[in-house]
Amino acid sequence: KVVKHLKAVMNDALSNNLHSNKIASNRHFQAHKRSTDSIYLTEAEVEALEQIDLSHDKKLHNARILFLMLCYTGQRVQDLPKLFDQDNIYTDGRDNRKYLRFVQGKGEQPMAIPLNQKIERLLSLSPTVITSTKLNKHIKEIGKLIPDLQKEESISMVVGGQDITMTKKRYELLASHCGRRTFATLMYMSNKYPTHQIMAITGHKKESTFLNYVKATDIDRVRGMVW
Repeated sequence: KVVKHLKAVMNDALSNNLHSNKIASNRHFQAHKRSTDSIYLTEAEVEALEQIDLSHDKKLHNARILFLMLCYTGQRVQDLPKLFDQDNIYTDGRDNRKYLRFVQGKGEQPMAIPLNQKIERLLSLSPTVITSTKLNKHIKEIGKLIPDLQKEESISMVVGGQDITMTKKRYELLASHCGRRTFATLMYMSNKYPTHQIMAITGHKKESTFLNYVKATDIDRVRGMVW
């Protein structure tokens, strides 16, 4: 995104005759692209997160509710207030089913998310929405209590323009955006829903962007095909 914004600024300045450098218009002037290495939770890990006893800590219990809502709806952390706003619950007269309807904060995309038992249970708990910084901190604390999230994970990242690989425990990689990625990946890998329907909930506009976002292998992408 930094390179993208830099190109926009340079091209705008060029069009206003503030400089004569045309390097930003060169097709080779672009950021190094690669697939994201942010983790998603498996179904077993989500279930462990649901079941772990957090009655001893109200802050962790509250954070779990918020994070699970992201796992179940595929939304961004900034839209949590809208997800728990009772005024956003809509009952469709054609199938008498309830939906969460709102406009996403990023991209201003209209959303319609079907309610299921898990989402309705979370809505009934009326948690306190907290900042993403606090949520990220508490989610790591919860993850540390789950055995499967003690496993190590190799991740790649760009530092100083160079690709480096490091190893961390899975709970250390937990953050609010993992909830959205968990939803997208598990829904995609289930082979139950066409990609365009999952994208209608996550808000992705391009299938190529969505496929880069989900954490699925080449085998996952063709699993279930029969001929």
